[in-house]
Amino acid sequence: MEKKVADLSANERKLTESYQLVVETMGVNKFFGLGPLAGKSKFSAIFFVCATLTASVFALKNRFHSLGERSPIVGRMALGQPLFEALFSLYCFVYFSFFAKDCKKDLIDAMNKLELSVNVRFKENFHWLKPRIIIILIEFLALYIYTFYISITNNRFNILIILSAQFIAVNCTLQICVYYLVITNWLRNKYDNFNSMIVSICEKPYSKFDEKIDNIIDYLEKSSTVVKLNNKLFGTSIFTSNCLFIYIILYTTVSLFDGREREDSTLNTLKCIFPIPFVLYLIVLAMACDAVEKSGKRVIKTCYLFVEELKDAAKKEQLRLLARYAEQWCPVFSAAGFYDINQSCLTSIFSAILTYFVIIIQFNMVLSDQ
Repeated sequence: MEKKVADLSANERKLTESYQLVVETMGVNKFFGLGPLAGKSKFSAIFFVCATLTASVFALKNRFHSLGERSPIVGRMALGQPLFEALFSLYCFVYFSFFAKDCKKDLIDAMNKLELSVNVRFKENFHWLKPRIIIILIEFLALYIYTFYISITNNRFNILIILSAQFIAVNCTLQICVYYLVITNWLRNKYDNFNSMIVSICEKPYSKFDEKIDNIIDYLEKSSTVVKLNNKLFGTSIFTSNCLFIYIILYTTVSLFDGREREDSTLNTLKCIFPIPFVLYLIVLAMACDAVEKSGKRVIKTCYLFVEELKDAAKKEQLRLLARYAEQWCPVFSAAGFYDINQSCLTSIFSAILTYFVIIIQFNMVLSDQ
Protein backbone atom coordinates (compact mmCIF):
# COMPACT_ATOMS: atom_id res chain seq x y z
CA MET A 1 0.00 0.00 0.00
CA GLU A 2 2.90 2.33 0.74
CA LYS A 3 4.12 1.84 -2.85
CA LYS A 4 0.70 2.80 -4.19
CA VAL A 5 0.69 5.92 -2.06
CA ALA A 6 4.16 6.79 -3.35
CA ASP A 7 3.02 6.27 -6.95
CA LEU A 8 0.09 8.58 -6.35
CA SER A 9 2.35 11.21 -4.84
CA ALA A 10 4.46 11.08 -8.00
CA ASN A 11 1.33 11.99 -9.98
CA GLU A 12 0.42 14.77 -7.57
CA ARG A 13 -0.10 17.32 -10.34
CA LYS A 14 -2.94 15.25 -11.78
CA LEU A 15 -4.71 14.67 -8.48
CA THR A 16 -7.55 16.77 -7.15
CA GLU A 17 -7.36 18.23 -3.67
CA SER A 18 -10.08 15.96 -2.31
CA TYR A 19 -8.29 12.86 -3.61
CA GLN A 20 -4.98 13.93 -2.08
CA LEU A 21 -6.86 14.02 1.23
CA VAL A 22 -8.08 10.45 0.60
CA VAL A 23 -4.51 9.31 -0.13
CA GLU A 24 -3.23 10.93 3.06
CA THR A 25 -5.99 9.26 5.10
CA MET A 26 -5.41 5.80 3.60
CA GLY A 27 -1.63 6.09 3.93
CA VAL A 28 -1.55 7.38 7.49
CA ASN A 29 0.39 5.16 9.86
CA LYS A 30 -0.64 6.59 13.20
CA PHE A 31 -3.80 8.41 14.14
CA PHE A 32 -4.26 9.23 17.80
CA GLY A 33 -1.59 6.60 18.54
CA LEU A 34 -3.24 3.73 16.67
CA GLY A 35 -3.28 2.71 13.03
CA PRO A 36 -5.64 -0.15 12.08
CA LEU A 37 -6.30 1.38 8.64
CA ALA A 38 -2.63 1.25 7.67
CA GLY A 39 -1.60 -1.81 9.63
CA LYS A 40 2.11 -1.37 8.93
CA SER A 41 3.33 -2.92 12.17
CA LYS A 42 2.07 -6.32 13.29
CA PHE A 43 3.85 -5.78 16.60
CA SER A 44 1.75 -2.69 17.33
CA ALA A 45 -1.42 -4.60 16.42
CA ILE A 46 -0.50 -7.44 18.80
CA PHE A 47 0.38 -4.94 21.53
CA PHE A 48 -2.97 -3.16 21.27
CA VAL A 49 -4.83 -6.48 21.13
CA CYS A 50 -3.20 -7.42 24.44
CA ALA A 51 -3.94 -3.96 25.86
CA THR A 52 -7.57 -4.28 24.79
CA LEU A 53 -7.93 -7.70 26.41
CA THR A 54 -6.29 -6.52 29.64
CA ALA A 55 -8.45 -3.41 29.93
CA SER A 56 -11.60 -5.38 29.09
CA VAL A 57 -10.85 -8.04 31.73
CA PHE A 58 -10.43 -5.36 34.42
CA ALA A 59 -13.58 -3.58 33.22
CA LEU A 60 -15.58 -6.83 33.33
CA LYS A 61 -14.24 -7.58 36.81
CA ASN A 62 -15.23 -4.12 38.01
CA ARG A 63 -18.72 -4.39 36.52
CA PHE A 64 -19.17 -7.87 37.99
CA HIS A 65 -18.38 -6.70 41.53
CA SER A 66 -20.95 -3.88 41.23
CA LEU A 67 -23.61 -6.17 39.76
CA GLY A 68 -25.69 -6.16 42.96
CA GLU A 69 -25.87 -2.35 42.98
CA ARG A 70 -27.85 -2.28 39.74
CA SER A 71 -31.20 -3.64 38.64
CA PRO A 72 -31.08 -7.05 36.86
CA ILE A 73 -31.20 -5.91 33.22
CA VAL A 74 -28.98 -2.83 33.71
CA GLY A 75 -26.39 -4.95 35.51
CA ARG A 76 -26.20 -7.46 32.67
CA MET A 77 -26.06 -4.71 30.06
CA ALA A 78 -23.15 -3.23 32.03
CA LEU A 79 -21.34 -6.57 31.70
CA GLY A 80 -22.03 -6.72 27.97
CA GLN A 81 -20.59 -3.30 27.12
CA PRO A 82 -16.85 -4.00 27.73
CA LEU A 83 -17.26 -7.45 26.20
CA PHE A 84 -18.68 -6.05 22.95
CA GLU A 85 -16.06 -3.29 22.90
CA ALA A 86 -13.28 -5.84 23.24
CA LEU A 87 -14.69 -8.03 20.46
CA PHE A 88 -15.02 -5.06 18.12
CA SER A 89 -11.49 -3.82 18.85
CA LEU A 90 -10.04 -7.30 18.34
CA TYR A 91 -11.86 -7.67 15.05
CA CYS A 92 -10.58 -4.31 13.76
CA PHE A 93 -6.96 -4.92 14.69
CA VAL A 94 -6.83 -8.53 13.46
CA TYR A 95 -8.75 -7.90 10.25
CA PHE A 96 -7.04 -4.68 9.14
CA SER A 97 -3.57 -5.88 10.19
CA PHE A 98 -3.58 -9.42 8.80
CA PHE A 99 -6.48 -10.10 6.41
CA ALA A 100 -7.43 -6.87 4.63
CA LYS A 101 -4.22 -6.17 2.71
CA ASP A 102 -5.40 -7.53 -0.65
CA CYS A 103 -8.73 -5.75 -0.40
CA LYS A 104 -7.02 -2.47 0.54
CA LYS A 105 -4.68 -2.86 -2.45
CA ASP A 106 -7.63 -3.44 -4.81
CA LEU A 107 -9.46 -0.43 -3.38
CA ILE A 108 -6.47 1.88 -3.83
CA ASP A 109 -5.95 0.58 -7.39
CA ALA A 110 -9.60 1.29 -8.21
CA MET A 111 -9.46 4.79 -6.71
CA ASN A 112 -6.23 5.51 -8.56
CA LYS A 113 -7.73 4.42 -11.89
CA LEU A 114 -10.83 6.56 -11.37
CA GLU A 115 -8.90 9.66 -10.35
CA LEU A 116 -6.39 9.50 -13.19
CA SER A 117 -8.97 8.60 -15.87
CA VAL A 118 -11.11 11.71 -15.36
CA ASN A 119 -9.41 14.39 -17.44
CA VAL A 120 -12.01 17.12 -16.90
CA ARG A 121 -11.49 19.13 -13.72
CA PHE A 122 -14.23 21.12 -11.98
CA LYS A 123 -14.20 23.25 -8.89
CA GLU A 124 -14.54 21.04 -5.83
CA ASN A 125 -16.93 21.67 -2.99
CA PHE A 126 -15.89 20.38 0.44
CA HIS A 127 -19.26 21.00 2.14
CA TRP A 128 -17.80 21.70 5.58
CA LEU A 129 -15.71 18.50 5.46
CA LYS A 130 -12.93 19.64 7.81
CA PRO A 131 -15.28 21.27 10.37
CA ARG A 132 -17.30 18.05 10.53
CA ILE A 133 -14.14 16.02 11.16
CA ILE A 134 -13.00 18.47 13.81
CA ILE A 135 -16.40 18.43 15.52
CA ILE A 136 -16.44 14.61 15.63
CA LEU A 137 -12.94 14.48 17.11
CA ILE A 138 -13.41 17.34 19.59
CA GLU A 139 -16.69 16.03 21.00
CA PHE A 140 -15.22 12.62 21.79
CA LEU A 141 -12.03 14.21 23.17
CA ALA A 142 -14.07 16.58 25.35
CA LEU A 143 -16.19 13.66 26.56
CA TYR A 144 -13.14 11.68 27.67
CA ILE A 145 -11.50 14.70 29.30
CA TYR A 146 -14.71 15.36 31.25
CA THR A 147 -14.93 11.69 32.26
CA PHE A 148 -11.30 11.75 33.38
CA TYR A 149 -11.98 14.87 35.45
CA ILE A 150 -14.97 13.23 37.17
CA SER A 151 -13.03 10.04 37.92
CA ILE A 152 -10.20 12.02 39.53
CA THR A 153 -12.30 14.51 41.51
CA ASN A 154 -14.71 11.83 42.77
CA ASN A 155 -12.04 9.17 43.38
CA ARG A 156 -13.89 6.89 40.98
CA PHE A 157 -10.90 5.20 39.33
CA ASN A 158 -13.11 2.34 38.19
CA ILE A 159 -14.40 4.78 35.58
CA LEU A 160 -10.87 5.08 34.19
CA ILE A 161 -10.65 1.30 33.83
CA ILE A 162 -13.92 1.19 31.87
CA LEU A 163 -12.86 4.24 29.87
CA SER A 164 -9.56 2.64 28.80
CA ALA A 165 -11.41 -0.40 27.44
CA GLN A 166 -13.83 1.81 25.54
CA PHE A 167 -11.24 4.27 24.19
CA ILE A 168 -9.58 1.71 21.89
CA ALA A 169 -12.89 0.69 20.32
CA VAL A 170 -13.97 4.32 19.89
CA ASN A 171 -10.60 5.24 18.39
CA CYS A 172 -10.93 2.51 15.73
CA THR A 173 -14.40 3.76 14.88
CA LEU A 174 -13.23 7.38 14.66
CA GLN A 175 -10.54 6.44 12.15
CA ILE A 176 -13.09 4.67 9.96
CA CYS A 177 -15.53 7.60 10.33
CA VAL A 178 -12.87 10.15 9.27
CA TYR A 179 -12.00 7.96 6.29
CA TYR A 180 -15.67 7.75 5.28
CA LEU A 181 -16.08 11.53 5.53
CA VAL A 182 -13.05 12.00 3.28
CA ILE A 183 -13.88 9.39 0.63
CA THR A 184 -17.57 10.35 0.46
CA ASN A 185 -16.53 13.96 -0.10
CA TRP A 186 -14.27 12.83 -2.97
CA LEU A 187 -16.93 10.60 -4.55
CA ARG A 188 -19.64 13.24 -4.22
CA ASN A 189 -17.41 15.72 -6.05
CA LYS A 190 -16.82 13.10 -8.75
CA TYR A 191 -20.55 12.49 -9.31
CA ASP A 192 -21.22 16.23 -9.32
CA ASN A 193 -18.51 16.54 -11.98
CA PHE A 194 -20.13 13.77 -14.04
CA ASN A 195 -23.44 15.61 -13.81
CA SER A 196 -21.80 18.85 -14.98
CA MET A 197 -20.17 16.98 -17.88
CA ILE A 198 -23.57 15.66 -19.03
CA VAL A 199 -25.07 19.14 -18.87
CA SER A 200 -22.12 20.56 -20.79
CA ILE A 201 -22.16 18.04 -23.66
CA CYS A 202 -25.97 18.27 -24.00
CA GLU A 203 -26.15 22.06 -24.03
CA LYS A 204 -23.22 22.58 -26.42
CA PRO A 205 -22.91 21.07 -29.92
CA TYR A 206 -20.07 18.55 -29.53
CA SER A 207 -18.99 16.47 -32.52
CA LYS A 208 -17.92 13.46 -30.42
CA PHE A 209 -21.12 13.07 -28.41
CA ASP A 210 -21.03 9.23 -28.37
CA GLU A 211 -17.39 9.16 -27.29
CA LYS A 212 -18.02 11.53 -24.39
CA ILE A 213 -21.04 9.52 -23.24
CA ASP A 214 -18.92 6.36 -23.34
CA ASN A 215 -16.30 8.10 -21.22
CA ILE A 216 -18.91 9.01 -18.60
CA ILE A 217 -20.16 5.39 -18.59
CA ASP A 218 -16.59 4.28 -17.95
CA TYR A 219 -16.28 6.79 -15.09
CA LEU A 220 -19.53 5.54 -13.55
CA GLU A 221 -18.36 1.93 -13.72
CA LYS A 222 -15.06 2.79 -12.02
CA SER A 223 -16.89 4.80 -9.36
CA SER A 224 -19.21 1.87 -8.70
CA THR A 225 -16.19 -0.42 -8.33
CA VAL A 226 -14.72 1.92 -5.70
CA VAL A 227 -17.97 1.91 -3.72
CA LYS A 228 -18.29 -1.90 -3.89
CA LEU A 229 -14.69 -2.48 -2.76
CA ASN A 230 -15.17 0.08 0.01
CA ASN A 231 -18.28 -1.79 1.20
CA LYS A 232 -16.34 -5.05 1.08
CA LEU A 233 -13.47 -3.63 3.14
CA PHE A 234 -15.35 -1.57 5.72
CA GLY A 235 -18.94 -2.86 5.61
CA THR A 236 -18.60 -5.30 8.51
CA SER A 237 -16.69 -2.76 10.61
CA ILE A 238 -19.38 -0.13 10.02
CA PHE A 239 -22.15 -2.58 10.94
CA THR A 240 -20.45 -3.77 14.14
CA SER A 241 -19.49 -0.23 15.20
CA ASN A 242 -23.06 0.97 14.67
CA CYS A 243 -24.37 -1.95 16.74
CA LEU A 244 -21.84 -1.17 19.48
CA PHE A 245 -22.75 2.50 19.59
CA ILE A 246 -26.47 1.71 19.63
CA TYR A 247 -25.82 -0.63 22.56
CA ILE A 248 -23.88 2.10 24.41
CA ILE A 249 -26.67 4.61 23.78
CA LEU A 250 -29.27 2.13 25.06
CA TYR A 251 -27.28 1.14 28.15
CA THR A 252 -26.43 4.72 29.15
CA THR A 253 -30.03 5.88 28.67
CA VAL A 254 -31.55 2.94 30.55
CA SER A 255 -29.09 3.35 33.44
CA LEU A 256 -30.43 6.87 33.99
CA PHE A 257 -33.74 5.31 35.05
CA ASP A 258 -32.21 2.66 37.30
CA GLY A 259 -33.64 3.31 40.75
CA ARG A 260 -31.01 1.22 42.53
CA GLU A 261 -28.08 3.40 41.51
CA ARG A 262 -27.37 6.24 43.92
CA GLU A 263 -25.13 8.51 41.93
CA ASP A 264 -24.40 12.14 42.62
CA SER A 265 -25.51 14.90 40.30
CA THR A 266 -22.11 15.13 38.58
CA LEU A 267 -22.15 11.49 37.49
CA ASN A 268 -25.77 11.78 36.43
CA THR A 269 -24.78 14.74 34.27
CA LEU A 270 -22.07 12.59 32.69
CA LYS A 271 -24.65 9.90 31.93
CA CYS A 272 -26.88 12.49 30.26
CA ILE A 273 -24.18 13.82 27.91
CA PHE A 274 -22.37 10.53 27.33
CA PRO A 275 -24.65 9.25 24.48
CA ILE A 276 -24.52 12.55 22.54
CA PRO A 277 -21.23 11.94 20.64
CA PHE A 278 -22.38 8.45 19.65
CA VAL A 279 -25.68 9.81 18.33
CA LEU A 280 -23.85 12.51 16.34
CA TYR A 281 -21.49 9.88 14.93
CA LEU A 282 -24.41 7.87 13.53
CA ILE A 283 -25.97 11.01 12.03
CA VAL A 284 -22.76 12.35 10.45
CA LEU A 285 -21.83 8.98 8.94
CA ALA A 286 -25.30 8.42 7.47
CA MET A 287 -25.54 11.94 6.03
CA ALA A 288 -22.10 11.70 4.41
CA CYS A 289 -22.99 8.43 2.63
CA ASP A 290 -26.43 9.79 1.73
CA ALA A 291 -24.83 12.80 -0.02
CA VAL A 292 -22.97 10.46 -2.43
CA GLU A 293 -26.11 8.44 -3.13
CA LYS A 294 -28.08 11.61 -3.91
CA SER A 295 -25.31 12.83 -6.23
CA GLY A 296 -25.51 9.53 -8.12
CA LYS A 297 -29.30 9.83 -8.44
CA ARG A 298 -28.87 13.41 -9.66
CA VAL A 299 -26.92 12.04 -12.64
CA ILE A 300 -29.86 9.77 -13.51
CA LYS A 301 -32.33 12.65 -13.24
CA THR A 302 -30.20 14.87 -15.50
CA CYS A 303 -30.06 12.16 -18.17
CA TYR A 304 -33.83 11.78 -18.27
CA LEU A 305 -34.37 15.56 -18.32
CA PHE A 306 -32.21 15.93 -21.43
CA VAL A 307 -33.90 12.93 -23.05
CA GLU A 308 -37.07 15.03 -23.04
CA GLU A 309 -35.33 18.19 -24.29
CA LEU A 310 -33.09 16.86 -27.07
CA LYS A 311 -34.52 16.32 -30.56
CA ASP A 312 -31.78 14.06 -31.96
CA ALA A 313 -32.99 10.43 -31.68
CA ALA A 314 -29.46 9.01 -31.56
CA LYS A 315 -28.45 11.29 -28.69
CA LYS A 316 -31.65 10.44 -26.83
CA GLU A 317 -30.83 6.73 -27.09
CA GLN A 318 -27.30 7.35 -25.81
CA LEU A 319 -28.66 9.28 -22.83
CA ARG A 320 -31.17 6.51 -22.06
CA LEU A 321 -28.31 4.02 -22.12
CA LEU A 322 -26.29 6.26 -19.78
CA ALA A 323 -29.27 6.58 -17.43
CA ARG A 324 -29.68 2.79 -17.29
CA TYR A 325 -26.01 2.34 -16.45
CA ALA A 326 -26.23 5.09 -13.82
CA GLU A 327 -29.21 3.33 -12.24
CA GLN A 328 -27.39 0.01 -12.23
CA TRP A 329 -24.21 1.54 -10.74
CA CYS A 330 -25.88 3.95 -8.32
CA PRO A 331 -23.46 4.49 -5.39
CA VAL A 332 -24.94 2.93 -2.26
CA PHE A 333 -22.89 2.40 0.88
CA SER A 334 -23.84 -0.74 2.77
CA ALA A 335 -23.35 -1.99 6.33
CA ALA A 336 -22.22 -5.51 5.40
CA GLY A 337 -25.39 -5.95 3.31
CA PHE A 338 -27.73 -5.69 6.31
CA TYR A 339 -28.93 -2.19 5.43
CA ASP A 340 -27.93 0.78 3.30
CA ILE A 341 -26.21 3.69 5.02
CA ASN A 342 -28.25 6.73 4.08
CA GLN A 343 -30.64 9.25 5.56
CA SER A 344 -33.55 6.79 5.71
CA CYS A 345 -31.61 4.35 7.91
CA LEU A 346 -31.51 6.95 10.71
CA THR A 347 -35.26 6.67 11.16
CA SER A 348 -35.00 2.89 11.49
CA ILE A 349 -32.06 3.09 13.90
CA PHE A 350 -33.59 5.64 16.27
CA SER A 351 -37.03 4.03 16.18
CA ALA A 352 -35.37 0.70 17.09
CA ILE A 353 -33.50 2.39 19.95
CA LEU A 354 -36.74 3.89 21.26
CA THR A 355 -38.59 0.56 20.95
CA TYR A 356 -35.93 -1.42 22.79
CA PHE A 357 -35.64 1.32 25.40
CA VAL A 358 -39.34 1.01 26.25
CA ILE A 359 -39.14 -2.81 26.32
CA ILE A 360 -36.06 -2.83 28.57
CA ILE A 361 -37.61 -0.31 30.98
CA GLN A 362 -40.75 -2.44 31.26
CA PHE A 363 -38.82 -5.68 31.89
CA ASN A 364 -36.56 -3.87 34.33
CA MET A 365 -39.55 -2.64 36.35
CA VAL A 366 -41.07 -6.13 36.51
CA LEU A 367 -37.81 -7.83 37.53
CA SER A 368 -37.02 -5.12 40.10
CA ASP A 369 -40.43 -5.62 41.78
CA GLN A 370 -39.75 -9.35 42.09
